[in-house]
Order: sequence, then structure tokens, then C-alpha cells
Amino acid sequence: MKKIILSSTVALMMATSANAFMGINAEIGGGVWLPALSGSAQIGSNGEINFENSNMDDKSASGNNYLYADFSHFVPIVPNVRAEKLTYNIENSAKDTKVDMKQTDLIAYWGVPFVGLATAGVLNVNFGIDAKNLKGTITTNTSTTPKDFDETLPLLYLNARVDIPFAPVDFEATTKNISYDGASISDNEAKLSVKLPIPMPLVDFKVDLGYRVQNITIPNSLVDGLKAKVDTKGTFFGLSAKF
Repeated sequence: MKKIILSSTVALMMATSANAFMGINAEIGGGVWLPALSGSAQIGSNGEINFENSNMDDKSASGNNYLYADFSHFVPIVPNVRAEKLTYNIENSAKDTKVDMKQTDLIAYWGVPFVGLATAGVLNVNFGIDAKNLKGTITTNTSTTPKDFDETLPLLYLNARVDIPFAPVDFEATTKNISYDGASISDNEAKLSVKLPIPMPLVDFKVDLGYRVQNITIPNSLVDGLKAKVDTKGTFFGLSAKF
């Protein structure tokens, strides 16, 4: 058993060392988001409801979480890949008004040439395209039938990351946006990460703390029978590991 554990540890260290040597990086992370909800929704010809006046039980950690995985490499033309999953469920105390949202992002991105080299690795800027899938259900107290939706839209992706010299801290900001035919998505976040003093070679474990703001407009032209403006914002926190 000891030999198996030792062999597995050595294999992981060798694989991680090889990845670092070849300019290949992988990062995974996850945590909890505490979103506050505002906006409005109208299902069919029923009356429009305002989320702020509907006693919504927001800023709750229950069912509101995120996960991500990021893979980058040194080949300039081939895009790096990032996948994200965000889930939140916000309802009012009467449970007759609700936003149940699941978002999946698949991002292909490239680094802006020479920025990292010119700043000695302190600043890195990335740009790319995001395919964001919005899937969920909106329920209002003015309609007896909830409205489901499942739509995928392309977004522009821009990310900047600053590694603070001589400190176990980095700062990252990301924006993803699109506006088309009455539909719009604005997804912005800022994150501060602090490396944990865990003695594992070539693996950085971090505590992440950030703030995320989303503004999503869903017109009838995108989802038949639904007109909604779903705005969320709030703090998130979690853990991540970079190999």
C-alpha cells in the first residue's frame, strides 16, 4: 500500500513538473456565490412582477454555487480552454415567485501577445469567445404556469490577471458581454486570490474572494412567452488549485 501511495505521489509530481516545463497549466476551482436579485419578469400575457417588491429570499448560500476548470498551453494559434458552471435558485417566502438558473460557459481564448513578457509575468491579458448556455425556470405569482428556457448565446470574453510581485496574492478581472436583437448578457467579476502555505511542490492552493455582477435581458424574440430582466450581484468565495 505504501508503495502504491509513493508511486502515485511521484507520478503526480513528475506530471506536474512536466506540465510546468512544457508551458502547460491547469486550474480548477469552486465555491459559493451570494447573489441579490433585482429586475422583473412577465410570462405570456400575465402581469409583470418586480423582483425587488416580491420578498425574494436572496443573498442565500443554499444552492448557489460555481465551478470552473481552465487549461492553457504555449501554442499561440491553438486556443486555451475554460469551462464554467454557475447555479443559483432564488425564491420568495411564499415560494410562488422564483428564478432557477443554470449557466454553462465554454470559452476558447488566447493570450494577448508579449504582454506577459513585457511585464515580466506580472500582467496577463486574454481575449476570446464564450458560448454561454442559459437553462432554467422562472415562476411568477401572476401566472399559474412556470416558464422554462434553454438558450445558448455567443459572448465576447476579456480577462486580465495581475500577479503581485513578492506577495502570495493575485488579482483577476473578467468581463463577458453580448447584445443582440433585444437580448443582452453582461457578466462581470473581480477576484482576489491568496496562496495558501500548503507544502505541495508545483501546486498552488488558493483562497478566492470576489464580487460578481450579472445583467441578463430575455425578450420574447429569444424565449417565446417570456419577457424578463434578471439582474444579480453579490460576493463569492471559494478554493482553487493551479497545477
